[in-house]
Amino acid sequence: MLAAANRIENVEFLAKPQHGIHDDKPVDVILHEQMGDCLFDEAMVANVADLRDRLLKPGGLILPSRFELYCEPIKVNDARLVRSFGNSTCMATSTPCLEESRPQAPGYYHLASSDLDLVEHFLGEPAPVLSIDLHTLHEADLPHEITFTRRVVMLAEWMVMRLLSRAGGR
Repeated sequence: MLAAANRIENVEFLAKPQHGIHDDKPVDVILHEQMGDCLFDEAMVANVADLRDRLLKPGGLILPSRFELYCEPIKVNDARLVRSFGNSTCMATSTPCLEESRPQAPGYYHLASSDLDLVEHFLGEPAPVLSIDLHTLHEADLPHEITFTRRVVMLAEWMVMRLLSRAGGR
């Protein structure tokens, strides 16, 4: 439907799992959407690399092909904080007093990594911790662990006020 609306006629769409696609003629483009919330959720690298190695013409395109993974310190939007204890008593310890410091939106009990409303602002200068290109990457090239540091350079006003109040207003 989208191709026809844009007058693209020389495209063949296949509605089948990727491992069921076998063609003697290499393809010009692999168009995919397998990023998931955290870039690697849907076995994107393995799936696209398989299609690339089996079906893509030399010099063919993978769209999208370049990705950057960011892990950044953020200030969470106060309305989106998740209840940690609830209004309960556990082992003779009452927890309702903790709720005063943990506001939340009604009915919100999970965090979605792609939910931009969750972020009030970044606390530093964003920079990728990993960059990949699906034209050349193989699953075995992916690191099993990434070590990085981030410097917090932008303290929120509420944090400054909290620090001042703890220091006795000095």
